[in-house]
Amino acid sequence: VYGMKLYYFTPQEFVRGGVEWYPHIDRRLLVLLDALRHQWGHPIRISPVNGAVGRKMGRGKLSQHNISEWGEVRAVDTLPEGLKDSADASVFLHLATSLGFTGIGLYPNWTPSVGVHLDTRHDAHPGQPATWGGVNNALGQQKYVSLNDALEVMA
Repeated sequence: VYGMKLYYFTPQEFVRGGVEWYPHIDRRLLVLLDALRHQWGHPIRISPVNGAVGRKMGRGKLSQHNISEWGEVRAVDTLPEGLKDSADASVFLHLATSLGFTGIGLYPNWTPSVGVHLDTRHDAHPGQPATWGGVNNALGQQKYVSLNDALEVMA
């Protein structure tokens, strides 16, 4: 993986909790992230939160971040710049879908900015990703909703 040339991301951007996740990330995910950044035309930051890249959760936890289950990291949580409203988010999500990400989650209430989970799960097909949203309820707690409901929060 270290010999692979990315144009927009460096291995250091994938360090979380003192762990260098880069060598453990699915190569397809890295290539798709780089292509998405190129097509989007704005920086795509990796979320600074621990767990935004890889997680050691043990067997049986089906998160695409869980290296314990899959033997690799198949998901990254991102903070794309330029997502100001639902129209921007729709363009970004269309690009992610057309490139072949197989899991896409929109999180309009993340801090410091809108977040997008991107993954390369094997139980969905390119062009037909699993999609969802995570929005805050009245108490400020995140709940899972449809992608369209998450887009409405950004309208």
